[in-house]
Amino acid sequence: MLLITNKTFSLPLLAAAFALLFTACDDSSTGPETGEEESQIETHTVEDLDTGYGGRMTPNDTLYYSLRENSIVDKSDSVSTQWDLAFSGTTIYTNSEASGPGDGGAIVLGQTFDATTIAPSEGYAIDTTATNLAITTGSDNGWYHYTGQKGTPPHTIVPLENTTLIVRTADGKHYAKLRIISWYKGNPDLSSDEFANNSDNYPSGNYTFEYAIQLNGTRTFTEE
Repeated sequence: MLLITNKTFSLPLLAAAFALLFTACDDSSTGPETGEEESQIETHTVEDLDTGYGGRMTPNDTLYYSLRENSIVDKSDSVSTQWDLAFSGTTIYTNSEASGPGDGGAIVLGQTFDATTIAPSEGYAIDTTATNLAITTGSDNGWYHYTGQKGTPPHTIVPLENTTLIVRTADGKHYAKLRIISWYKGNPDLSSDEFANNSDNYPSGNYTFEYAIQLNGTRTFTEE
């Protein structure tokens, strides 16, 4: 049974009711988490990014990079939020706290690049000091293994398998997944005799990596 009641509404009340209805229908505040936004994934492979390491025991330079723009950022903008990652030798900084003014951060995931389809919603570490970094340094701590004097080949930086870096960009609004492919110019086969016998032909400190970044504000790395 449909019950109809007669009520008199004032114009201000009617206006308020329509405004409320419109707001409810237009609420997109949860859009980025629902995955309903149109996907804006960009994938890039960066080859031989020269950090100026040059085989020195102590890196003499830092290279700043924007994942959002896929470009090198001038050192004069190092105190800005234009860069997302900075490379100095084998050390990778995020634009956060001790390293920069941004809202960046990172998580080191123990899984393959292809298997990583969504960025975690929490758990991002930041660079709290010059030595306590989101992407930890040292052999087997972050992204690489150092073979040492008796390794094969000796004194070589080898990217860890099944390791993906999840990066929150400096603006705090975007997420990228990243895999380091090589630390040597030309991405040589580190197990080959050519590299073992002619390592000087493949200067260190030249990063090759691939990454995917979602620019629509969500954390997903798939087109679905």
